[in-house]
Amino acid sequence: MADPPAIRCSRIRGSGHRTIASLVRIHCNRERSFIQSSLASSLSNRGRTILRCARSQTNSLTSLRRTIQGLTKMKPLLECRNITVAYPIADGVLRLYGEGVSFTLEEGGFLSVVGGSGWGKSTLVNIVLGLEKPTRGMVQLEGENMTEFSFVKRSARVKTAAVLQRPTALPQLTVLQNLHLALSMMGIPKRERDERIKESMTFFGLEKLSHSYPDSLSAGQKRRIDLARALAAKPRFLVLDEPTGDLDSSVTNLVMPLLRGLNKDHAMTILMTTALARHASAARHQIHLRPPIFQTEQPIAR
Repeated sequence: MADPPAIRCSRIRGSGHRTIASLVRIHCNRERSFIQSSLASSLSNRGRTILRCARSQTNSLTSLRRTIQGLTKMKPLLECRNITVAYPIADGVLRLYGEGVSFTLEEGGFLSVVGGSGWGKSTLVNIVLGLEKPTRGMVQLEGENMTEFSFVKRSARVKTAAVLQRPTALPQLTVLQNLHLALSMMGIPKRERDERIKESMTFFGLEKLSHSYPDSLSAGQKRRIDLARALAAKPRFLVLDEPTGDLDSSVTNLVMPLLRGLNKDHAMTILMTTALARHASAARHQIHLRPPIFQTEQPIAR
């Protein structure tokens, strides 16, 4: 006489295959009538029944695997579609990105945008952040069209920090006050702010400049303030516009490994622009911008 389903499953469980045993139990419950008829079968029929159950286990595992893959397939954090920008100038129009630039940045990704001077790297950063609107195209965050939304509204959806080419530290505040202001506006408690600020300022060698005002600092030191603020914010999405500009080689050699570590070890999503191939190679993926196009206005025929 064949073993009852519960006994058969417990024996399989004893072999260490708990997940398979659970799937066998589900299958056996669904096919109760088939199992009941097999109880009266011969030993050879029982062997065929076990084989069929084994095949069912494989089918169930395949179905489970597909379900898990479907759940983990999420929408990209950032998606830009056919972004173009046209600037009217004397006797014509300056067009950036040719027929349009499109790219996707997955959650936890690291993308480098590579292009020469004047090719629209900073403009693209502004469009992604909501500081500028494209002439044509769409910006999506987690599948939602955010093209017309400001930086504040975008950051409310996806916590974002940015390091732009131009210094953004307030000249009326000291270095320490600038960092405290940024983190307090994000709602971070003071004790935690103190710890984050101390860590980031030490990393970028700013601890001796904590009470200095930005206007008394060099361009490289101002850039380090913005980098320290972005590091202390611990954002989900970090946007950097040529982060190594104005930095000496010693600080640059700290920044690039830092970005790789934030991305790899902390799953921070990073978008970075650069004109240097050696810096672009730090990213997992790259896109290359096209040179701008100048189009002259055609006279209207009379």
